[in-house]
Amino acid sequence: MYTGNRRIRQIGMVVVVGMAMSWGIATMAGGMTHSMAEDGHTTPPDSGGVPTGIEIHWDTLQRKGCRGDNWCMTWAADDNIYTMMDDGGGFHAYKPAWGTRLWRICGNEDFAAEQAVPVPGWPFTDMSSPFYGYGTYSVQGRIYTWLWKSETDKGYRRPVANRLLYTDDFGKTFFRWDGTEVTAANFSDTGKESFFFYREDPRPKAGREA
Repeated sequence: MYTGNRRIRQIGMVVVVGMAMSWGIATMAGGMTHSMAEDGHTTPPDSGGVPTGIEIHWDTLQRKGCRGDNWCMTWAADDNIYTMMDDGGGFHAYKPAWGTRLWRICGNEDFAAEQAVPVPGWPFTDMSSPFYGYGTYSVQGRIYTWLWKSETDKGYRRPVANRLLYTDDFGKTFFRWDGTEVTAANFSDTGKESFFFYREDPRPKAGREA
């Protein structure tokens, strides 16, 4: 939708409110106008293509699930949404509380709790775990996710290491970037060789090792 020379773009969005997932709609206003060529391709946005504001449509807000945070998500090749939850029970119950867990969501924004299903290949960790799942991306049928480790062996502190994981079967099995299969036994490995990045910057920061 356009207003004069301004384009109003409607976007679906997820907002984390009160440690549970909330789903709603927002509109973004700005000068991001694109001209359409005869071959169907768009030209790059003009130099004034910077958003000038956002309006959240609170009347569309839907609260989902029980408890959890972060909810990094991706739209996968099976036409479902995959989202990474940390510190919570998820969509069906408050207990058991997982440290981190990957969920599959079927349907549209009106999905019911029973349409949110945890993937079977993600090992259990409790909330004392130093591992947290974040960036989740689907590329050509493969789902990638970052698993980072706190500087302590229990609980949440600043991250010092990252492990890149992927699945080719939508969460039935997971592998590390080097092809090592993820199991319940090795999921919580803390050895340097088990990480994609590990304290990469040797320079001291604020008097501490990076």
